[in-house]
Amino acid sequence: MLALRLLFAIVMAAVIAHHEAALVSPASGLLAMKHHNANSLFQKNLALQTEKNSCEVDLVASAVPSNGSAAVAAAPAKSGWKKTLHSMLPIMASAFCAAAIMYPLDLVRALQMANAGSGLSTMDLLRNFKNAHGVTGFFTQGLAPELARSTWMRFIKFALFPIVHMTLHGISEAKGNEFTKAVAAIVASVPEALSIMPLEISKIALQLDTKNLYKNNMFRAMAAVNAQQGLGGFLVGYLGIQYRQAAWSAGYFASIKFFERHVAQFFAKNDFDKRNPKAAKTISQLLSGFLAGVFGACLNTPGDTIRSTLQKRVLSAVAKGSPLAVNPTFFSVGQEIVAAKGFSALYAGFGFKAFHLGGGGALMAFLIPFFKGVFKTEN
Repeated sequence: MLALRLLFAIVMAAVIAHHEAALVSPASGLLAMKHHNANSLFQKNLALQTEKNSCEVDLVASAVPSNGSAAVAAAPAKSGWKKTLHSMLPIMASAFCAAAIMYPLDLVRALQMANAGSGLSTMDLLRNFKNAHGVTGFFTQGLAPELARSTWMRFIKFALFPIVHMTLHGISEAKGNEFTKAVAAIVASVPEALSIMPLEISKIALQLDTKNLYKNNMFRAMAAVNAQQGLGGFLVGYLGIQYRQAAWSAGYFASIKFFERHVAQFFAKNDFDKRNPKAAKTISQLLSGFLAGVFGACLNTPGDTIRSTLQKRVLSAVAKGSPLAVNPTFFSVGQEIVAAKGFSALYAGFGFKAFHLGGGGALMAFLIPFFKGVFKTEN
């Protein structure tokens, strides 16, 4: 809860900073017009040398546009906030749809990574999961925290990135290069990672709950973690989460324009974009988003594998009612995995993870423009 409150304060501060410049500009213009009109009127009065009463009438009249200007200046502020909130709707809708569609793949990815080095095949993991939760478990077990986590995670990622880029570099992300985008993405990932930790912990606890102790209830899982680990239990694996979010975000935002250019060039060579412009646009969005997502997965998979294994050990002990005396560290778990199975073990479950993150990136690249059209927001 504290992390969510901190994040809310950060988001609000960033939004305010983002719109101050836009609001100052029209207000300044109106103020300049006001002074120009006042000065012109004053000079006219001096030139005509009208009577005192006439001057007073003119001065009173000159005050009327001033009040009108203030009223007009207040209008952009109101419309600016409405526009900001309205512009967030496509991101939120896209994030929710992507989370719901990609959940089954996320489940398989989590099982593979949490069992890195165990020697169990993907089919063994799926069979064990089915025996514990049934077929419906593939679509429901841990679904609530995952939908909440993934929706919020993607919303924060895609909403904060352009604001942070503008704040750090003074230019929009459209004018930035690979380096500026990577830096902005890494900075924006900090509140993202902190805010999803409780949901991340509860999701993993439910997905690994083979004895159905928590009855697929994320609040029961959170209560068990809090009872045995305290509030610190919700930060178990944070370093891995931060690494995962920062690496994927940096890879995705820094590379998506690169893939868009190459996909467009490929279509242009075959005149596909001219023969089927709408299809070319849709396929370009999906394909470039998918490739950028896979590229991000190449960067963040090792850290995510270590994180999953670490959290599995801690949360399995919590489920058994016998918490570990000392929780393992991110680096100690990584060393164990490499020592036991080699460096390649850090890429356990990479196929499903790449498809999951690539699919998520593709959906966001396609759905955000789609929902902008639905909600009639500006591109």
